[in-house]
Amino acid sequence: NINGTILDVHSFTVPKNKATLKGSFYKINDTLDIFNVKEHEIGSLSKFGALGDMKGYEAAIGYGLTNRISIHYKHEYLDVDYGGGSSIKNKRDDLFLRVNLYYHPYSFINAWSVDFGYVKNSSEPLEIKNDDMLNAMIRKIAPNTPLSIKDGVITYGDFSGSIYENGKKVYPFVKVGDLKDSSFYTRVIAGIKFDKSLLDLFIGYKKSDIDSKISIEPSNNTLITNAIKKLNISIPDLSRDEKSYFAGFTYALEYKKFLFEAGYRYVYLDRKDIDYENNNHIIDMSISKILTKNLLIYIGGKIMINQFNGEIPYLYNRYTQTQYDKKYGYAKFGFVYNIMF
Repeated sequence: NINGTILDVHSFTVPKNKATLKGSFYKINDTLDIFNVKEHEIGSLSKFGALGDMKGYEAAIGYGLTNRISIHYKHEYLDVDYGGGSSIKNKRDDLFLRVNLYYHPYSFINAWSVDFGYVKNSSEPLEIKNDDMLNAMIRKIAPNTPLSIKDGVITYGDFSGSIYENGKKVYPFVKVGDLKDSSFYTRVIAGIKFDKSLLDLFIGYKKSDIDSKISIEPSNNTLITNAIKKLNISIPDLSRDEKSYFAGFTYALEYKKFLFEAGYRYVYLDRKDIDYENNNHIIDMSISKILTKNLLIYIGGKIMINQFNGEIPYLYNRYTQTQYDKKYGYAKFGFVYNIMF
């Protein structure tokens, strides 16, 4: 057994009848750009659909059902600027059961455990209204179609017109809706415990079902439907499946009244129709102050080499895959509290 820490991939379970609670806040902006993401990775691309400022939070709980089985749940919310006044508001729910299969204090590998988990991401529809982003998306959907929208005016061929409802001008936009994915995963973890530190090595597999749909809004307007029909534009359904394989480690070191943690995960993605940047490297680090035996407060950071590739599957499709090939990271801070029942 082990008390809860910031990183949650360990071969040891939460002690029986004990719960570990974690609360975290996430942030990235010009002030907290600890990995130079905004300055060097996004820059002027922000108005074309690159990920920018972000704020969010995480709430997690783990409970020891027995001395060898614990159950864990985590809810995460991210509000990420997408440029042009749009934002992605992702909700993530992660539930997994950890089963300790083996423990021996004097063997080289002290513990073997396996996790069985389910994770779901979902977001409100993404509405692309900025003219540059809007026309860039239309060119991706229908690359050889002379359709453009500027300041609410729809133009194709010799036609040019605007939409009015009740005497008011309506500005067309592209909506990416039904944004969600659900995944089942399993993870095998081997743990080696030292005097004041713990090293966990893991490997796993995840299978994801992904939904997302594109529409030009207002989709029921005759001007929009006539343009789509006349230009023979095929609006794609972006639902798909995805498999991923991952491996990595976490390391925790206790020194005096501090706990230092670092984690690394490599993700390889096996998917159809998307062959650009099929991997990701994810690094997670934190420094905790041990206030009492059961209470930690911490600061840390997370960096992803290819943004949310493999983390939020619905963000990636054949139209957006080349947008998310840059680093993305954020600062985080929070607490962990352990309690007996």
